Amino acid sequence: MTAEMRMNEILNNMHYCSKDLYRRDEMLFEMNGLEKEMINLTFNREHADQGGLWIRDVEDHLTRLNEENGGIASEELEQFVTDCIDFTNFRKGIISGYKGEEMTFNKLSELKIENRVLRNVELSDESAKTELDAVVLTPKAVWIVEIKNTKKDIFIDEHGQYYRTGEYLRWDSDIGYKMRMKSELLAKLLHDEGYDVPIKCVVLFSNNRIEVQNKCKQFTTCFLSQLNYLIEENIGEAVLKTTDMNELAAKIGSIVGTDTFPIKTDVEKMKRDYATLMAKLEMANELATTTDDEPVVDDDIQPEVPDMKEAKSKRHPVLEWVGRIARNPYVRGGAGSIAAAGLIMLVKTAIKRL
Repeated sequence: MTAEMRMNEILNNMHYCSKDLYRRDEMLFEMNGLEKEMINLTFNREHADQGGLWIRDVEDHLTRLNEENGGIASEELEQFVTDCIDFTNFRKGIISGYKGEEMTFNKLSELKIENRVLRNVELSDESAKTELDAVVLTPKAVWIVEIKNTKKDIFIDEHGQYYRTGEYLRWDSDIGYKMRMKSELLAKLLHDEGYDVPIKCVVLFSNNRIEVQNKCKQFTTCFLSQLNYLIEENIGEAVLKTTDMNELAAKIGSIVGTDTFPIKTDVEKMKRDYATLMAKLEMANELATTTDDEPVVDDDIQPEVPDMKEAKSKRHPVLEWVGRIARNPYVRGGAGSIAAAGLIMLVKTAIKRL
């Protein structure tokens, strides 16, 4: 099998993340599925099924294989490592967002005033489409809650430009425009249903260990611990009755969202880079194994000539002992010599009969 054939075979065994767009609830499932496929293709089934393996383990394993094969696929490995970084960072962002949402909705479930809470509300008109992380209906107001779960300090200028801070400001988004669009679309829905209700916008930060500076008066910012207090202590007249909140909750809840989003890393490139790397390393490893199994032939090696002295058959130990006696100067000559010779003859005869 050629390297190209093996590469195509590997690609045909990766089925997740095959579409351009996914719903929010599908994206993490697809990315986890692709990771599992790569783990199964990299490690033997028994090892992979033991669990606890991640995309980083795949990266480390292929790095070791490349080193063992003299760095034959270093260029392909570098491409795959870059893909893994993009893939992992994007997935971390999704997981972080889900974590922030769960913390927020758990907190909202503790509100001490009458309320209706809706999550991930999608609104649109002819020119715009948006998603509201949370909508909270209360007697005095309707709240739009935008949830942020970040580890970076945040600065929002007077125009609503959202920056992550550190050694320098890093622009993230125009959150002022986003919040204005969310508010306008929700106001239109309420108006169409015959309700004139104050709409309050809040950008919530679920991580209270960061510093947030907000210069924009269009919306309020707060940490998770402050959210319920902000909603409960809102000053104003009650404009929504229980029946009104039920009706609006049913109306908003009936809107089925169809928003889909791309996975913000080139997963098709990641698949191709992985398949190319695997095929090249497998071919190199197979070639090395075949070479190791072949016998080494060297024309300069001469056959060993056995030492003729060592090749001679050795005498029986008993005969060797008797011989030493016969060679003893006290035994040589006369009757001793005759006796020794006779002893040797008797021993030889005895040995032959054994």
